[in-house]
Amino acid sequence: MTDDSAQPPDDYEPRPQRSALALWSLILGCLFFIPPVGFFALILGIVAIINSSGPDADPRDRARAIAGIVLGAVSLVLTCALIPFIGYMAVQPQLTMAHDAAYVTTCKSNLKQIGLGILMYQADCDYEFPPDLQILHDMGYVRDTSLFVCPSAPADVALDTWDIDGTGSYYYARVIKGKDLKQVVPVIWDRFVHPIGVVNVLYSDGRVLAMMPPEAVAAIEMAAPLYDKEPEMPVTQSEVIPDSGEEE
Repeated sequence: MTDDSAQPPDDYEPRPQRSALALWSLILGCLFFIPPVGFFALILGIVAIINSSGPDADPRDRARAIAGIVLGAVSLVLTCALIPFIGYMAVQPQLTMAHDAAYVTTCKSNLKQIGLGILMYQADCDYEFPPDLQILHDMGYVRDTSLFVCPSAPADVALDTWDIDGTGSYYYARVIKGKDLKQVVPVIWDRFVHPIGVVNVLYSDGRVLAMMPPEAVAAIEMAAPLYDKEPEMPVTQSEVIPDSGEEE
């Protein structure tokens, strides 16, 4: 005698087989913000759709696979969009440093040409130093006024061609008794320290050296007794106090 209770009913339909690939595609797709995971979600979703075409496939697996593919595609799009940005952020410090180094080179070139103007003035004036930078321009020794502006100077520093010494980027320290000068001393230097942390200094023999601020200050202080007045020391741009235009 057979046991009819162990037999399935006539209208029984077997449960569709679930696809683990589709489920994993959905799970990994939910982690689309992690680029490599989104790629795997896309691959698993495509494979799951291919495998879910049989009659025993669960229709919900197809939906899970499609969702995983969509999220995986979103992950790839975000990755493609972020890669250039991440690359730029990685090289941006090096680009900034190269940009600032180019400014230092341009600044040194400016000082060298101003130095040539001073040497020509000395040749015409019994080897005495000019009283100021303004006279170098007025007498034609340095005609290009852009040479008095350092490219690293703050953006709000504007040159007045009638007041080059007061508004230019460089400080000039006039050496008294230049004809009797027996040593090489600083004569012009940056008012502002360059962003990469150096100060360009023009010496009386025409050389221009990029120096660390403490080194430059020490050289200037050593030569201070030879100047006609107390020299102004270079400062960092963060130390510059904006002029409010109000009188105390």
